[in-house]
Amino acid sequence: MPSVLRIGNVIGTILDKLSLALLFVGSVGLTIMMLTMVGDAFGRKIVSSIPGALETSEALMAVVCFLPQAYVQMNRGHISVDIIALRFPPKTQAILRFVSALIGVACFGLLTWLTLGVAWSRTISGELKIGIIDFPVWPFRWFLPVGLGLLTAQILRTGIIELTNILRRN
Repeated sequence: MPSVLRIGNVIGTILDKLSLALLFVGSVGLTIMMLTMVGDAFGRKIVSSIPGALETSEALMAVVCFLPQAYVQMNRGHISVDIIALRFPPKTQAILRFVSALIGVACFGLLTWLTLGVAWSRTISGELKIGIIDFPVWPFRWFLPVGLGLLTAQILRTGIIELTNILRRN
């Protein structure tokens, strides 16, 4: 049993480091988006807008929104409404958290699978957004399944932690 716990701790550490890395990438994406939009706004007032600024900010939205989600889950920072659940005994609360984690794994696992298919098909077709410049959109499609996949793994980890809490209380 100690080797299983050690493996679980190693996997948890890897998930945490990946989540932190994706948070950093999302922060860099937000910084690039902010600088692009500020530069575009000033450019419009002075000379002209930055070509591709809108396309860049739209594409970076996937980076900013989806990559940090696993980090938020790791810290259990997602919104939860537990006004009623707090009135239950601790074991019942753990069971409810475990069931909600199972539902989360099913939903986000399905979203990961579906966005993976979309990213693959758009990569094969070489999806572009036609505008002032031809902006390749397909690379940014991959941020959704990556972010959602790691979020799913973190939710699964949360479910396993809740299951061990339930079993310890017996």
